[in-house]
Amino acid sequence: MRRAWYWVRTHVWGLAVGGVVTLAAAEVFWAGQLEWLSMFLLDFKFKHCNRVVADNRVVMIDITDYALEYVHKWPWPRKEHANLINALNELGAQAILMDLVFAEPEPGRIEHPKLDADYEIDHAVEIIGDSGNLVDVVRDAVWDDEEFSRALDSSGNVFIAMFARLYGPQFHPEAIRGLVNEVFDEHPDIAFDDFQREIRRRLGTGLRHVMTAAGRAAERSDPRDLFDLLRIEHRLETAFGESAAELAARFGVDEKRVNVHIATAKRNVARRLVARYRREHPEARWPEPLTAILPDQSVDVINPDHDDLLLAYRAVSSERVVVDPAMTVPDSLAGRLRNTADLTLPLDKLARAADVGLVSFETDEADGVMRRVALAVRSGDRMLKHLGFALACRVLDIDESTIAW
Repeated sequence: MRRAWYWVRTHVWGLAVGGVVTLAAAEVFWAGQLEWLSMFLLDFKFKHCNRVVADNRVVMIDITDYALEYVHKWPWPRKEHANLINALNELGAQAILMDLVFAEPEPGRIEHPKLDADYEIDHAVEIIGDSGNLVDVVRDAVWDDEEFSRALDSSGNVFIAMFARLYGPQFHPEAIRGLVNEVFDEHPDIAFDDFQREIRRRLGTGLRHVMTAAGRAAERSDPRDLFDLLRIEHRLETAFGESAAELAARFGVDEKRVNVHIATAKRNVARRLVARYRREHPEARWPEPLTAILPDQSVDVINPDHDDLLLAYRAVSSERVVVDPAMTVPDSLAGRLRNTADLTLPLDKLARAADVGLVSFETDEADGVMRRVALAVRSGDRMLKHLGFALACRVLDIDESTIAW
């Protein structure tokens, strides 16, 4: 006993200093103050300790200033992408990955010498076969999406991208949105402070999770703005056609507060309403969702509500092509995959003609550098592959259902 006590007495200062240093280091670590060192060492490892030799069969084609100068200003007509695909296949490409999201349709366009930018100066070239008839000119219009789709389909080896915001494995945006709607259903006239308390009671973490579900950074967002957005969305779920003035009168607020959020709210709600209608009516075609959601509006009326619903119809149509046939999340990955919602997808006609993989541009908050990529994510009960992973499975002939996750 005396020997042990003597050891403690002779080492007390060492123990005290060691304990203090350990606690201080732990505090610095948990506060995130050493994150910069971790990222520096990771970057150093990849730059100077990488033993993976680049395969010369993999060729990267960058869209540089040179390409923009000599091919076409950006964005390129999709006919140019079709020409590139055809050229690469003639050169023997095994697979082609395009890190681009073709989410919006391109209108038809007319290619005619008289419409050339230099025609006013350089119009000496004789135009052969020009009837001057507008009907003939329109008939010969270029439909880029059709040409691009044909190139994708005939190639059969092209991978194009979809984009999404990612959430943690235990974070389910749709479930949180459902909980928020329950609060508004039970308390239609709930005030902001009461809403905060109710969310905290049900979630246990306040509005931070709800902000993230709405795609907002909690530290940079005003909770009152989020509250306004959420209750506008909740009202639009059952009265999509209401105007900003009608919503302001219903909530008893200045119309300016509604105008700040109504465009975002309409887009978000349109996506959910059309998705719900398509689930209930799988064979529905446009404009059936429009007439169901806005029964008092003629299909001939073109307004922002019409445009939002049409955009949502396109997005949901693409979901049915890309997400519905995807592999069901295996039991071994339950609770491990990151979640996603509100995917930005390529047009359904393009998705049918190509393989589609996920890209995400999430960066480390400390320095804005992208270091981590999820190979697969979860959308509902489906597993979506990263764009590069999808290509690797095809080229290496890997059946993802046989992978031991």
